[in-house]
Amino acid sequence: MSNLLHLESSADFKGAIIDAGETPIMCDIWAPWCGPCKLVGPLYEELAGEFEGEVIFTKLNADGAGDVLRELGVLCVPTFLLFQNGNEVSRLKGACDKRTLVDFINQALPLPQNGDGGEAPEDDFVPASEGESGACESEE
Repeated sequence: MSNLLHLESSADFKGAIIDAGETPIMCDIWAPWCGPCKLVGPLYEELAGEFEGEVIFTKLNADGAGDVLRELGVLCVPTFLLFQNGNEVSRLKGACDKRTLVDFINQALPLPQNGDGGEAPEDDFVPASEGESGACESEE
């Protein structure tokens, strides 16, 4: 079974959050027309494999989930949300490098073993310029 669920509607999203139970769930809210979403997508898929058994990864197509986006106050894509026990525990906005996503998960969730055992390899880190459109912003 894949650790990456593709969600197309608000009902899919709500069902995934409920079905996750106590397992943490990370959601990438994206859109097919979003350039930064396309850049982050492959990294997100890699992380889904690295965190298998620890965190459930989902991708929610923003185009089919307007009511959930309004409910959660999501104003941009990509936005990454972490849920535990059905509650949002952290949020990250904008395109990110792999290290930022790993750190985001590690800081938000008390996991016994995180992904591939720690930080992303150095060559996966691409710093964003300050003020650059699409740079990550953490909200807690």
